[in-house]
Amino acid sequence: PGKCFPYWQSANPDAPTPNASPATVSSPRIRTRRAPFKDILITPAVGCFLMAKVPFVHSNFARVPNDFYPTIDSRCVYGFLEHFTPDGLCVDVCAPEGSGIVDTLKECGHNAAGIPDAFIERVTAQWIVTNPPYKRGLVDEIINRQIKRVENGEVFGLAVLLRSNFDFAKGRQAMFENPLYFGQIKLRFRPWWSESREAQPIHNYVWQVWSMSASRPVVLFSNGTHPTKRAADWLDSSEKLASLA
Repeated sequence: PGKCFPYWQSANPDAPTPNASPATVSSPRIRTRRAPFKDILITPAVGCFLMAKVPFVHSNFARVPNDFYPTIDSRCVYGFLEHFTPDGLCVDVCAPEGSGIVDTLKECGHNAAGIPDAFIERVTAQWIVTNPPYKRGLVDEIINRQIKRVENGEVFGLAVLLRSNFDFAKGRQAMFENPLYFGQIKLRFRPWWSESREAQPIHNYVWQVWSMSASRPVVLFSNGTHPTKRAADWLDSSEKLASLA
């Protein structure tokens, strides 16, 4: 069990108590402090903080050199294709050792290729669809360089597979206030990043999209269903509706 502090006190037991009693305070003043706690349970009804040491969740797998995590979970690409249907070349600019994104795009009948250098001088394609390495600083440089490609007309659109909290950072504000920011596709599943199925994935992901067709940012969703199955389900539904007409 954690420690319980009266709500008119701070988390520091030695802090002075204001000249007020619980009966005269109309609303609790909630204070927090930097501490090795993940969650602070606030219970105004009993007028106290319940602080419990809850460990952060960490992966049990060793980090792969160069953050090379190919997108082996095809559902990620299916999620992109649920809302966008490229009819030109798609390139993955973070593919020095192959690309699961390219493999899945080809499997779905799209023209796709990998590029080993995200900072190559020029890209000629319709879409950049990529899953960049997650090294802090580098990932921002990669994304900003690809946004410039949309701005200068090298490509029509950019889709980047990222953790769902990537856009929360204040330092990325300009990136997501860019007029070309189309919005995001929230994946309603947690992608697998290895062939091992011993433990469930712990991170949520979205496609962040920039496009020349952007107007106001939108939020879309996908269950990651294969395009062929999705089309078959749609036809089945249409036939059922027609039979009821």
